[in-house]
Amino acid sequence: MFNCEEPATRGAVVHSPSMTPNGDGVLVYLNAHPTVDAALARIEEAGGKTDGPVIKLPQDIGYIAFFIDSEGNRLGLHSRTNG
Repeated sequence: MFNCEEPATRGAVVHSPSMTPNGDGVLVYLNAHPTVDAALARIEEAGGKTDGPVIKLPQDIGYIAFFIDSEGNRLGLHSRTNG
């Protein structure tokens, strides 16, 4: 379970033997607090790998980046600032 303070959205990661990791499935973005760079710095030591550069989005939407987790799923990261 992902804990958070109200009124935030909660979630969970669930394992099921009938599901297999997939890099081509739904792309879930996670909040990269405090920055995308800070989150990416922890990815490899946690068993994942980065998947491309940090991308600055237009209109001050923020920054995104992608990574492959230790099970082979491709995920996105987002933060409003990155510096």
